[in-house]
Amino acid sequence: MEQKKQLFEIYSPCINQTSYFETIIILRFTVMNEKELTARAPRLFLESNLNFPNSDRTVTEVTVTRARCIDPTLLDSFLRTMRHGSDDIVKQRINNATEKGSTLTAKNEKCGDYVRSELYPNWIERSKVIDFCKREADEMKQELDEKYKNGTVNSHEPQLNTRLDPYAERDWKFEQEAKYRQWKGICSWVQNNLQIESILRTTSESILNTKCDANQKYLDDFTEYSKHIQQSKESNLQAADSS
Repeated sequence: MEQKKQLFEIYSPCINQTSYFETIIILRFTVMNEKELTARAPRLFLESNLNFPNSDRTVTEVTVTRARCIDPTLLDSFLRTMRHGSDDIVKQRINNATEKGSTLTAKNEKCGDYVRSELYPNWIERSKVIDFCKREADEMKQELDEKYKNGTVNSHEPQLNTRLDPYAERDWKFEQEAKYRQWKGICSWVQNNLQIESILRTTSESILNTKCDANQKYLDDFTEYSKHIQQSKESNLQAADSS
């Protein structure tokens, strides 16, 4: 297992923008040295006995790898499950969490408990999946640009011998195009899901402002909550390393 603490400013070719963030990345490596990350539904989500459409495949835990970013079928099922059990039913969950006739203070406390115990943890798990694939896409782009630099095979790759294999150059170009298509596919998936997350979270914040505290900036609160969770994980990891 490898732990990386990153505080950096980096341009991401995948989402075509510069990202500024601090994060704790905990990665495991398979026997093939492939990074992987596990995302799972929060405990309260699993205990909520939600009903899902029969057509949906309910996935409450997923191990994310580059291969699953390239073919995100399982990741899509996980994200759909998580979204259905959170943003899709925010109004219902708020109504269940708050009692009629309760004071404004008590209602806001109930809302605060809900977002921190159910909604925010759900958002974090979804972000973990999308961010993992974004990082993989950025690394993949660097690897491909290095391998196919200037449209030729670099010195680390076997040289093409068109006399022995007249199709070698054609096959090499097909491979190059296929690899870049995979990279573009991941980027498209990441961008699409970032847009979905933005829309869902903005909508949820609007509902929370209507049903709970009208003055609370829930998206800003989520950012602070995420930082607190990361700091707690860092402290736990440091304690484990020193023991």
